[in-house]
Amino acid sequence: MDKTYLFQSWKKRGVIGNYDELYEYYHLINNCEKCDVLLNNSQQLTKKCLDHDHSTGLFRKVLCWECNINDQDRQGCKVRKDNTSGIKNISYQPKTDSWCFRRQVNKKTVRKYFKSKIDAICYKYVLLLKIKSRILY
Repeated sequence: MDKTYLFQSWKKRGVIGNYDELYEYYHLINNCEKCDVLLNNSQQLTKKCLDHDHSTGLFRKVLCWECNINDQDRQGCKVRKDNTSGIKNISYQPKTDSWCFRRQVNKKTVRKYFKSKIDAICYKYVLLLKIKSRILY
């Protein structure tokens, strides 16, 4: 993967630190540091991810995509702790103090932000009803 692209991606996600050092370490790791699966960027579940603390931006470890998404051991991660809705694809974004509904559309992540959790949940269900009604009729 292109070094410049990775740096931009990490910066966009809030990772802080010396990107050159992170890049060197990132490329040295071939297995997930949690489950030890061989990291393979051609398959979604074994895609290499740079795990970081969402509140401080500090790097933690290199994980596979599945471990990164399912990691419940996150300390200080407001995104996980404040997502009491229990509804998939809705999370709190502390940097913008908003709630985000995200979904995959044509292999791209689409995000829509809301001031309240209720608005995000309502949007998700209205969207699902629209999709369902198109399928049925």
